[in-house]
Formats: sequence, C-alpha cells, structure tokens
Amino acid sequence: MSFLLGLFAATAGLCCIAATQSKHATVFLPNPLPPPLQRAARWTGTGLLLASAVLGVAAYGFGVGLVSLCAWACLGAWLIALTLTWRRSSQPRR
Repeated sequence: MSFLLGLFAATAGLCCIAATQSKHATVFLPNPLPPPLQRAARWTGTGLLLASAVLGVAAYGFGVGLVSLCAWACLGAWLIALTLTWRRSSQPRR
C-alpha cells in the first residue's frame, strides 16, 4: 500500500511541476497557469515529492526508501512523458 501511495505522490508532484512549464501546460491544461498559480503548483509539487521521500524512508528505511523514491520518480516521469507524447500527437497541428 505504501508503494502505491508513494508512487501516486511522486507522480502527482511531477504533474504539478510539469504544469508550471508553459510548453507542458498547453498539453495538460486548456490555458497556461497564471504566475501565482504556477508558484503554488511548483510548491505543491515540491511538497508532494518531499512527502514521497519521507514516506519511502518511513516505510523502508533510509537506503531502500531513497531507492524507492528514485523508482517512483522515474516511473512517474515515464508516465508523464507518455501522457505528454500521446496528448501532443492527438492534438491538431497549428
């Protein structure tokens, strides 16, 4: 259960950080976020990644917990990259 929760937290954090970048935000969202929401999304994403790290260390110990964080971050980034690629290819060309 903690593995899935950590994976969800890492993926959600990476999604928040991706939404702050204008190139990725146009794929995820209909309109780019205004600067105050970009800042909030960046802090939320950072907080979720830190929560994922704390969850991994609490569940598995320091060494395996940090390795779990790396695995969650890599898998989350892979899922986001696939989503961005799929959504970008399905959008009409401008």
